[in-house]
Amino acid sequence: MKKMKPALIAVSILLSMLPFTLPAQWSTDPAMNNLISGLSGDPGPYHLVDGTLAGTITLSGGTGNVTQVLVQASSYTTNPDASGYYSMVVPSGTYTVTASLAGYTSASQIVIVTPANITTVNLTLNSTVGEEAIHAPGLTVFPNPTAGMLNFVSAEPINRIDAMNSIGELIFSLDPAASEYRADLSSCPAGIYYLVIKTASKTYIRKVIRN
Repeated sequence: MKKMKPALIAVSILLSMLPFTLPAQWSTDPAMNNLISGLSGDPGPYHLVDGTLAGTITLSGGTGNVTQVLVQASSYTTNPDASGYYSMVVPSGTYTVTASLAGYTSASQIVIVTPANITTVNLTLNSTVGEEAIHAPGLTVFPNPTAGMLNFVSAEPINRIDAMNSIGELIFSLDPAASEYRADLSSCPAGIYYLVIKTASKTYIRKVIRN
């Protein structure tokens, strides 16, 4: 068994007894990395001032995709997985963690990240469009899925159609001014689209699949 030098033993005892935060430059200093490696037997390098932000993002209402949510803390960003879970390593400090997605109100929380610890931040984003708009009767859109052509039949004239992709980007807008209308999506790439259809009295949301 390799014996530890007296000087290293003294440093080891000091590090274990004193409750202080190690200077930021130690995390990148080769000499300190070598010293800590010698004490622990782990090859390093060590980033002694980093912590972890982690949590779950929940979408309330709407038809958004949680994997498209942008989670941001200062200049650090990430996206959740399909379950809404996210995690990212950041230097210790105070952060405003913000989650945002088109079609939802942003949510944020101020937290303090400490070295070598996990700071949990769970956020909920609320849809800016009510559920009634998604399921409201009075409008038929077909065929769905579609190879390109899409028919709209409404109880009252359609004033506006806005088509957005799965991350909320506006793809095109139409102004039919008619109760029955036909739109051509053949120039759009295959995928999922969300149509916001407005009449004089209602706003509808329809999810359309382009094959």
